[in-house]
This record gives sequence, C-alpha cells and structure tokens, in this order.
Amino acid sequence: MTGASKGTEGEYWDVRVRRTTYWALTQRQLTGFATAAGFTKPTGHTLEETGFFQPVLTVGISGKGPP
Repeated sequence: MTGASKGTEGEYWDVRVRRTTYWALTQRQLTGFATAAGFTKPTGHTLEETGFFQPVLTVGISGKGPP
C-alpha cells in the first residue's frame, strides 16, 4: 500500500507498508538440510557456548580441512 499525504506544514510524505512471512527452523531440520547439501559433522552451539542470542551451526566440508 502506498499513498502520498500532505503534512501540517504543507510538505508531502509517503507511507509504504511491506509484509513478509518467516518461520523458524528446528535444529533437526537445519542439520538435515546441511547434511543433505553435502556438509559433514553439523554441530549446534548454544547461547551459553557462543554468547550469540541465536543458535550457531557449524559444519565441515567433505574432504577439506584438518582431520
């Protein structure tokens, strides 16, 4: 929705409304997607471990990195 309106001082301003839909994935779903994409050793890390508000997922890449 967009609309131009006249303000009290004679200036014009626009109002725009944008909407989106989002949802949270469970750790099991995210781990499954990472594994299906070819990543290895998916490991979830909690707030207590990382200090980040959102959980962190780390993964390995098959055939890369240290043993």
